[in-house]
Amino acid sequence: IHRFLYEKISTLGIELDKREFKPHVTLARVKKNRRATFKHMDFKEKMTANAISLFTSDLRFDGPVYSEIHRVKLS
Repeated sequence: IHRFLYEKISTLGIELDKREFKPHVTLARVKKNRRATFKHMDFKEKMTANAISLFTSDLRFDGPVYSEIHRVKLS
């Protein structure tokens, strides 16, 4: 997916990030001043995804605002 998007976006003349791509899934965000621990959570459970969504985040003073910009349903 990354390579496909990189190739398509680069043809639009948009300057792309030069850092190495590190795929990830954001499960939660915690404000800077809060302590969070996930030690008690069991991440061995399976889950099924029925769609993949691409979000944009607008970082504001009162917190980020996330907006879905594209969704692809999985079969």
